[in-house]
Amino acid sequence: MLQASDLWFGYDERKPVVRGVSLSVPPGGIVGILGPNGSGKTTLLRMLAGTRRPQRGSVTLDGAPLTGFSRAALARRMAVVPQETQLAFDYTVAEVAMMGRYPHLGAFEIEGPADLAVIEETLGSTGTLHLRDRLFATLSGGEKQRVVIAAALAQIFRDDGSFRLKAAISCSTSRRLRSISATSWRWRRCSPGCTTSGASPSSSRRTISGSPARSASTCCWSATAPSSRAARPTTCSRRRTSARSTASTPR
Repeated sequence: MLQASDLWFGYDERKPVVRGVSLSVPPGGIVGILGPNGSGKTTLLRMLAGTRRPQRGSVTLDGAPLTGFSRAALARRMAVVPQETQLAFDYTVAEVAMMGRYPHLGAFEIEGPADLAVIEETLGSTGTLHLRDRLFATLSGGEKQRVVIAAALAQIFRDDGSFRLKAAISCSTSRRLRSISATSWRWRRCSPGCTTSGASPSSSRRTISGSPARSASTCCWSATAPSSRAARPTTCSRRRTSARSTASTPR
């Protein structure tokens, strides 16, 4: 479980961009962060990923502070897919996906057959295996994101089998999103001073309300499927699985 408690951060000490945000992401949970440009959404994500330290508050993963993890150990538990990926050299799709395996390799260690098998599966699961020999720079924007998602999945793939890749991403992204949106969700506020119009992700419009001084605050809302529908299976074209729709949250 990923938890944040009373996070504060500001690039100017007199004007914090993240103020008192607390949230909890259980295994299989989904959290949406809402807010206008410049309201601190990316800063909050960086604190949750451990790449930026909060000025106040704490972030824990399974009860342990992120500050207690080495970068390699944390990278084996958590992966981040950025909005854009810029590479300095002309890497192939397979090479970009293989970058996700670096936290699992020792000093001067090269990739082995097991690592190659992992990227084969992650590329196949994101529908990009046929692009493996293409240069990453020649792909469309959507194709690039699918490759980066494959790299992220390869990064958190565990050899002990506790991360079941096939169950997690056997369906296409679009099919899983449709399944998620069709589920009845309970929305819980995790940032003070934020309200929303609409009670579920299917609401046609959602707004952040408050005073003008507070209207640029970052609001986050955690969605949890009701227990009676939590085990609702997702239908795939090739098989049926009882795994819940999940995001790439640490387990």
